[in-house]
Amino acid sequence: MTNEIKQRIDMINRGEVPHGYKKTKVGIVPSEWKCVKANTLFNNVSVKNQRGNFDVLSSTQDRGVIPRDMLNIDIKYDKESISNYKKIDIGDFVISLRSFQGGIEYSNFEGLVSPAYTVLKNKVNLSKCFYKNYFKSPDYISKLNVAVYGIRDGKQISYDDFGQIQIHFAPLPEQEKITEILTTCDRVIELKEKLIAEKKAQKKWLMQNLLTDKKRLKGFTCEWKKVKLGSLCNIKGGKRLPKGYSLQENNNGYPYITVSDMKNGTVFLNKILYVPNEVISKIQNYKITVDDIYISVAGTLGLVGTIPLELNNANLTENADKLVDIKCNKFYLLCVLNSDIIQRQILDTQTNNAQPKLAIEQIRNFSFLLPEDEEQSAIANILSTADHEIELLQSDLDEWINKKKALMQLLLTGKVRV
Repeated sequence: MTNEIKQRIDMINRGEVPHGYKKTKVGIVPSEWKCVKANTLFNNVSVKNQRGNFDVLSSTQDRGVIPRDMLNIDIKYDKESISNYKKIDIGDFVISLRSFQGGIEYSNFEGLVSPAYTVLKNKVNLSKCFYKNYFKSPDYISKLNVAVYGIRDGKQISYDDFGQIQIHFAPLPEQEKITEILTTCDRVIELKEKLIAEKKAQKKWLMQNLLTDKKRLKGFTCEWKKVKLGSLCNIKGGKRLPKGYSLQENNNGYPYITVSDMKNGTVFLNKILYVPNEVISKIQNYKITVDDIYISVAGTLGLVGTIPLELNNANLTENADKLVDIKCNKFYLLCVLNSDIIQRQILDTQTNNAQPKLAIEQIRNFSFLLPEDEEQSAIANILSTADHEIELLQSDLDEWINKKKALMQLLLTGKVRV
């Protein structure tokens, strides 16, 4: 980025108008750009009673409008009422439900959508993919949220709400150039996502074979033995806070890890909650260290991982247990616990209450095959290398996603010209 562009962005961010720009209702934009109401670009269309064999489509936040059979959930609908469904074409948009995440979704498919959706079709010549990105930009989402302030989550955003929002309208050639840049980013992101999926599939294959004695590493011939988890570690439960005390947000105590903070692998604290200092002594035996392994036993069952160094000695929720004094290769054990070998046993042994739970005795009885120490280490090294490759690819993907977000902020508002 040149100094000239940086200076221009700084001026716009300060509310100053650079040469070749103007002030409008959507902010400071290039002189050739327009500020228009959305209803001057898009019509609300409702075409029903379609003949032909069309797929029924649904709106998603991350994949736009897609066929229902591509969803992981089974959405029931009355085939008798299909005549009331609306026709949608490739390049049309729908207004979906949740404004705070966007709410305007692009369709890559031709088909039928529920009459609950508002279908938008452009009525002027424009780049549809420009607005596919525009409607997902933070700038637009903030405008949409202001326009529908007070509408509860889950209520339909009306076409009138959408139509009154002022939006950017660049000259068509510039829209197309911006689309080309952002589409190139999308292709790179898609390729990296596919590569990560392939690497994860490879790791899963390795786990299914290396952890089950199906594929032996060269040089190892010792027979594996069947063991129970309880013979390899001590298992201790987390602790509920004493009555009358609650977690607090101020940094005046010890961090508290909940199941919602847990992922398979490690903990990510969205919001750090603390146990008050005055009750630490009552639950001090329920701290978890970097040497331990956690496993969630209520809510989402079977999440397994270790905590990062900065959370050493944090307090553990009563909805998780910790594995301590581990007597085998810890990473090998982590892989086993995350594999189908143990996850299937979790499904078989969980209680059938309204909130399924795992008892410590059930966890102690989880069984699997265990090789000698040297083979454990060799297998752990292979799987650790696979994890490291996935982490590097994920980091690269995250960089590209952030790069695209930054480009969207700059290109779709005209701060940077193409």
